[in-house]
Amino acid sequence: MLKPSHTNPVSATLAGLAQRIPGVRSLLGTSLGSQPTELAALTRRMREILDDPEARQSLAPSFRGESLVTGATSGLGQAVATQLADAGASLWLPTRGGRTPASLHQSAQVFPVDFADLTTLPSVVDWLEPRSLDLVVLNAGVMTRESRPTKQGLESMFGVNYLATFAFLRQLLASERLRPGKQTRVVLVSSEAHRSAAPVDLSRLGAWVDFGMAHGMRQYAHSKLLICTFAAELARRLDPSAVSIWAVCPGPVNSRIAREAPAAVRPLLDLVMRLGFRSPEAAALPLVALGTHPTFAGETGRYFHVEECKPMSERALDPEAGRGLWDATESLLRRLDAAVEPPAAIYLRP
Repeated sequence: MLKPSHTNPVSATLAGLAQRIPGVRSLLGTSLGSQPTELAALTRRMREILDDPEARQSLAPSFRGESLVTGATSGLGQAVATQLADAGASLWLPTRGGRTPASLHQSAQVFPVDFADLTTLPSVVDWLEPRSLDLVVLNAGVMTRESRPTKQGLESMFGVNYLATFAFLRQLLASERLRPGKQTRVVLVSSEAHRSAAPVDLSRLGAWVDFGMAHGMRQYAHSKLLICTFAAELARRLDPSAVSIWAVCPGPVNSRIAREAPAAVRPLLDLVMRLGFRSPEAAALPLVALGTHPTFAGETGRYFHVEECKPMSERALDPEAGRGLWDATESLLRRLDAAVEPPAAIYLRP
């Protein structure tokens, strides 16, 4: 089996393209026969949904849940929000500057937030009704060409992709904004890049990292390993009858994630992404299915790479690493004067 690399922009692009070629994809992934039975069953369910033309048109026509989506002003997040609205969901959209997604024709509750500034998160939580959310899709993220600081002085891929996501979801759990009686589903957007990340040094969690274009993918992979580790730890701590946790890699998506690529290579990169990567609308389908389709009820702690359910990396699944990251992140937030309270008891395992 080949092992794709996400350590630099070129290898990451090639890995993304390879996943679009069936013959190469089979060498990179696993067959259903080699998967654990429960994961193979989930993969089959997803493929059946995605192969059904009617299902692709409307994944959950009767879904009327209160849904919150971050990063919804463009790309994957915008496609997810649009498909949820078409399915009948009531939308809550925290967006930078309070902007409404251009493709969204239905009404939505839009609130200003900046995931690069932790102080903006509590106001969004305050606007939400207690025990109101049926679905939370945490998609906000950045990929920068070089290191740059957040409002709190943290490297932005760490601060936006991971720390703000951790803080925001923990605030939702502490303030009882999820609807436990209906098993709120939480979908965290991660990446296969998490498998290429170096081991996490908790003693340096949040430390400034200097990088340029050649090494930005390493920091991106680091942020996605943290997301997967967080997702696995959440699934261990939260009662699956109250909150269901999913981590998802949408695969290569033709979005604005590479908008900071150098001008000299941008035309070629745009062409490669347009011809070889999935559209945001296609990439959104598995996320919406996990968030709304009845066939995925009762599951938690699972990871999907597009249509395939498979284990996260061993580092992400390590319980000791999960506990350590949970505690170290809480400690970092306290040092930043952005402490979070424990999750409400109604969401915890008995």
